[in-house]
Amino acid sequence: LEVSHQTNADLYFASLTVAAAPGAHTLRLDGPDARALLQGSTLLGFVEGTSKGHVSARGVVDPPERFNGWQRQTYDQPPGSDEDGGKVWEHWCTLRDLRPGKNPIALSALSAYVTLVAALGDRFLPTVARGRRDYGHPKQLCAMARAGLVAEPSATWELRPLPIPAAAERLLQEASPAQALAAAETLAWGTTPQYFMFPRKIGSWSPAASVVADLRAFGA
Repeated sequence: LEVSHQTNADLYFASLTVAAAPGAHTLRLDGPDARALLQGSTLLGFVEGTSKGHVSARGVVDPPERFNGWQRQTYDQPPGSDEDGGKVWEHWCTLRDLRPGKNPIALSALSAYVTLVAALGDRFLPTVARGRRDYGHPKQLCAMARAGLVAEPSATWELRPLPIPAAAERLLQEASPAQALAAAETLAWGTTPQYFMFPRKIGSWSPAASVVADLRAFGA
């Protein structure tokens, strides 16, 4: 499950990609076929979003005035590049302008993310936020918990992230649903939900004890 790009309309949607002969098949997460497939499924965990490699809106050329000057093509990098890129930077661009009626691309990305959060459960948002001790993530996570967006037990669940192997990272940097599924199939999933992170920033993980201390310091 992820946020995918609809090329013909240049819009984003929450998607479910499943193995199908030949290759893979991507469905809208809010559609009946995807909902039927999710019934009775088991959540294995989460995978960190890519901040290297391709964007999902392959071949897009944003004009300078779009997204307050942030252009997605700037962050479309080949897999293996050390330059900023990937879907994290892609949506850094799209979400710079959320004015209703002015930016349907950004609103589609936001709507897709909300749909994804609803499908993945209460641990998804705080797990992603715990992936960094910088960029203000600890305070953002505290604000989420205090506002009731996520439950405190979900923000403080005991978890240690696992590194994404290099071969899987290369597949994820393609920003393609089919290759993301192929990457996920190579990961060593367990019997309880896990979080896989890219090795370069796995040391920034916020352990449960740190989140508890952050919440205490944040106050009511």
